Amino acid sequence: EQLVRNTLDQFFKGKNESCRIKVLGHAHLIHADPEELSQAIVNVLQNGLEASLGQGLEVFIGENEFTTPQLMSGQYVPAGTYARIDICDVGRGIDSEQLFRIFDPYYSTKERGALKGMGLGLTVVYAILRNHGGYVVVSSEPNQGTTFSLYLPALFDDLTPHSLDSAGPAE
Repeated sequence: EQLVRNTLDQFFKGKNESCRIKVLGHAHLIHADPEELSQAIVNVLQNGLEASLGQGLEVFIGENEFTTPQLMSGQYVPAGTYARIDICDVGRGIDSEQLFRIFDPYYSTKERGALKGMGLGLTVVYAILRNHGGYVVVSSEPNQGTTFSLYLPALFDDLTPHSLDSAGPAE
């Protein structure tokens, strides 16, 4: 939760756009490189801001426990306990043909240029999540917005002192 809050504070510093954050459920510790995870979050935030045209974003921090493997929006997620970060925009959405290509390197719906449309932002998000044993699930409808759900494997279910002592280093 703290990593997400710090990333949001840095990202929105000096910007006129807004972001609402809500924590759902209890916290899970994850093992992650904080700089890489922040970069993944920033890439999704940037896409969300561009899509929503200044209408703001919502970020939800929660958890999911799946007793069986899940197939969500074409993405396979194995059974397990996950910390989840949802980043939601109210933008134009992504049509189904584009949705399956958004993680392809150099794919972009934006014009090319020095500041736009390199087509690597979501590829980097996907790679960072997969390198951390996590998954990215995207749900979207045209003109209804888009939600990027970042699933990261939880180390354990609670934050009790005995769990912290036995877990070793985690971020």
